[in-house]
Amino acid sequence: MSFKKLCTTMIVVMTSGSSIAENVSMNISESGMTISGSGSNQSKPSKSSATTYLSKKSSKRFNPNNAKDNAELATSVEFEIYQITENQVVHTVFESGIGICRGFRSKDGVKITDSATYYLKKGNRDEYYVSITGAVVKAGSPPINIQYVPIFNISQPDLSKQVREEEARNGKSVAERNIRERMSILSKVICP
Repeated sequence: MSFKKLCTTMIVVMTSGSSIAENVSMNISESGMTISGSGSNQSKPSKSSATTYLSKKSSKRFNPNNAKDNAELATSVEFEIYQITENQVVHTVFESGIGICRGFRSKDGVKITDSATYYLKKGNRDEYYVSITGAVVKAGSPPINIQYVPIFNISQPDLSKQVREEEARNGKSVAERNIRERMSILSKVICP
């Protein structure tokens, strides 16, 4: 599916807020990245977000609360979830050659690739931190084969140093919690 085609099917919810101050402090957590400084506080992701479920074999959006859509996602070999806020974009891919729920309940599991992009400045898509995590998940077991890599695109040296230090302290544990959260989409919604 082309990116242009995908963008035409997404809903993006924007919220207003204050911009980041020069002197910042940040915290990376499972709910996103919080940046604060000089009286302003900006939390990422915003409370308002859009979540889109897409199947590889279909270009339509799915509602996992609809029984027919949920059944199609459960038997698909791959589906994707996009969660978009003003300051964060999360793209998660679930893959299993034997079908998502069948794979989730088997010894082979489901491969999850999770990419979270955190934009550091409101309205500026040029400064960001990306967390890319891969893992295999199985029903009733913790995630295995977790692989994690951070990517930084930050031009300001002081901000870059702060983000890298915070990522070194919390990045991997947040990425692992994100995988467990994505796994719960399978265990609680798609393949209960």
